[in-house]
Amino acid sequence: MTKPFWHDRALARQLSQYLDGELDARERDALLERLALDPGARARLQALRRTDELAREAGTPPAPPDVPAALAHLEAAAAAGASAQPAPAVPPGHLRPALLASAGLLVTAGLALFELRRRRLI
Repeated sequence: MTKPFWHDRALARQLSQYLDGELDARERDALLERLALDPGARARLQALRRTDELAREAGTPPAPPDVPAALAHLEAAAAAGASAQPAPAVPPGHLRPALLASAGLLVTAGLALFELRRRRLI
């Protein structure tokens, strides 16, 4: 039985240092050799790279909206007499689960409220 990936903290630290460019040549070569032979280590490296990408993307502020372009688009649509498009009809198969879920939530909330009142908590 193999041990869970979170038990190998040395590998995690080494992969992090590798991505940050903090390994010396000898350590980097040893890690690259391990990555060539160990699919689990390669998977962890890919997951760590993806985590770094997501963290970098999350830290990047969104681009400010182009207000003049949006106004020009709205003015052009108003000048062309664009009418509002009706919302597409919801297929019947999609409506039933939503209604059942809503009814279940309402029943649950009602029962919780009843029980709280019975216990004189509200």
